[in-house]
Amino acid sequence: MSLTARGIYIDLDHDALAVARIGARGVDAWATARRPDSVKPDEPSSVGAWIAGVLDEAGIGRGRAVFAVARSEVVLKLLRLPGGESLDEGELAGVVHLQMARQTAVSIDDAVVDYVPLEGGEPESERLVLVGAIAGERVEWRRRLAEACGLKLAGVRLRAAGVAELVARTTEDASAPTLGVSVGPASVELALCERGELLFARTVELGEAAGNNARTAARVAVEAKRTAMSFRVAQRTPDIAGVVVLGRDELSRDVALACAEELGVPGESRWPDVRGLDDAAHEQQRALLPLAGMAARERSGRALMNFAEPRRAPDVGARRRQLALGGAFLAIAVVGAAWIFSRQHLDALQTRVDAANAALQDKQDEYLNALASDARANHIEWWRSEDVDWLAHIDRVGAGLPGPDSALLDTLTGSGESGVRFSTGASQPYPGRWAIDRRVTMDIAGRAGAPGVAVDLRARLLGMGDYHVETKGPDVDNTFAFELTTDRASPVVGGGDAP
Repeated sequence: MSLTARGIYIDLDHDALAVARIGARGVDAWATARRPDSVKPDEPSSVGAWIAGVLDEAGIGRGRAVFAVARSEVVLKLLRLPGGESLDEGELAGVVHLQMARQTAVSIDDAVVDYVPLEGGEPESERLVLVGAIAGERVEWRRRLAEACGLKLAGVRLRAAGVAELVARTTEDASAPTLGVSVGPASVELALCERGELLFARTVELGEAAGNNARTAARVAVEAKRTAMSFRVAQRTPDIAGVVVLGRDELSRDVALACAEELGVPGESRWPDVRGLDDAAHEQQRALLPLAGMAARERSGRALMNFAEPRRAPDVGARRRQLALGGAFLAIAVVGAAWIFSRQHLDALQTRVDAANAALQDKQDEYLNALASDARANHIEWWRSEDVDWLAHIDRVGAGLPGPDSALLDTLTGSGESGVRFSTGASQPYPGRWAIDRRVTMDIAGRAGAPGVAVDLRARLLGMGDYHVETKGPDVDNTFAFELTTDRASPVVGGGDAP
């Protein structure tokens, strides 16, 4: 894939940094790093000095810089605006700001708002617009960070837009809704796109699941289903046609398989053939791909949000001032006619807004009911999954015992304590996560046929890696008594050193 939009693209995902310099032949230089503890994350000067050192070490010079921003920092809305093609650029900008002020729970007075007109409004009298709003202080923070790095800030763009661009370039049927997934070092970007356009996005923090393929795949699959359901309910659209995970490693394949099973749609991992990343490790490739997608999107010439240079309404005041020079009467007539037209148009828009808000409230009630049903189902499912496989534990412990000529087992007892726990957090769509608190205890006691058998038996049990072993009673040569504890419902098949 040729990426000729020259520049330095930077993504700071929590403490993980990814930098790619895009040239005429693709990614001609890149670097990834983890922020040292000595760098203060809230101070642009400290973070900027660290990034400048990473750039120098990788041989990346200075120039225009584009910063990627996660969806979690941006309020993203897909608006259906009445008026269609009759809205000029000035009217469109005004309507977008009005709708964002009405539909967002936070004030946008201090926010930076940018928007992208999309194709495919239905009916034709409607205009589809994707709008994003980010706190002004977040843009200013990146501006100061660029200065500290010696870079010129050229853009603050959605990371999800880069994901959507690469998904569109690797998807044959671009007209079908597709969920793109990009697994980064600390978070996952979920981008829902259609006909190459980003329609909806979410950022999922990996947290404790980072570094564990199975836990990461399971978490992303659940969040992918919630993303698809949230968009379908909010926008009244059909189900997605498939899932595309960017990457070509085992984790990408695991995530694609888990998402496909959870959503019941085709899912696969794909490599968009970005030049210059063949020497990078798989984890580095996954971190750098969204940056390459941002550059490809910028090069394509299609509209792209830029919170560093947002779209603004044209200055219509200059024209009014010129008309005023023609005479006071003409100015009054023009302004009066414009006011009447604008008032009528605004009343019509308000009627449509009120109807849309009423419909939205109905859908939100349905959505909340669906979330409640999902929570109840999750609760039942977690309770059902807490059973302890005693036969597997007995078989595992029995495999570690020596032969009857060395020791005889007199007693084996077991007990278990478990319960389902729900802890609050910041995950979506409802805050919190489920977990099982479990403690499995087995007591074994018997007689040893020779000195050292008890010590060897304790070493065998510890070597399995499944249990915490404590000696009970006096430590004598001809008897043994151990308490084995674990939080697993069943032992790991094939784990440990026991025969």
